Amino acid sequence: MLARDAHLAGGVGQALGPNTGVLFSEPQVEKIDLLADKVPG
Repeated sequence: MLARDAHLAGGVGQALGPNTGVLFSEPQVEKIDLLADKVPG
């Protein structure tokens, strides 16, 4: 077993497992209203 596999099979994998829907879901892009901008100089 590679170290990577052992790492994911241990506590890290168990902690990430229930959150796979959140971690690997499609990103959401939302538009915002820009109130101000600071010009350099």
